[in-house]
Amino acid sequence: MANQWYPNGKLLVCGGGTTNIDWDDTSGSKLIKVMLLTSAYTYNSAFTTVSQLSANEVSGTNYTGGFSGSGRKTLATPSLSLSGTTVVIDAADAQWPSANGFTPASAQVFRQLSSDVADTTLPLIFHFDTGTG
Repeated sequence: MANQWYPNGKLLVCGGGTTNIDWDDTSGSKLIKVMLLTSAYTYNSAFTTVSQLSANEVSGTNYTGGFSGSGRKTLATPSLSLSGTTVVIDAADAQWPSANGFTPASAQVFRQLSSDVADTTLPLIFHFDTGTG
């Protein structure tokens, strides 16, 4: 499976939804985060929230899934730029240097809207296939 936008996430990043995502606004608890999934997950373009795929989140040493788990990482320095005619959406690479005991098949990018919301309200943005699943 190739890397894919979640269509609802793309709509929110472009400002066409009810809870729009300002990619580079990290004020308060509005963070861009990433979680890792097992090969049991297959990309589904109809999915809109983290709760629809969190059952497939990896588990292992130094990676605990879930909203307050140690596994989900914040993508630092999110930025938007223009390179010629291409819009570049970027952030610092997430790393799990001491995590082990699992092989992630994909990484899912999502928006944390506040510090106390459930997975049912966290909008999915992008699916990255790691090529290992």
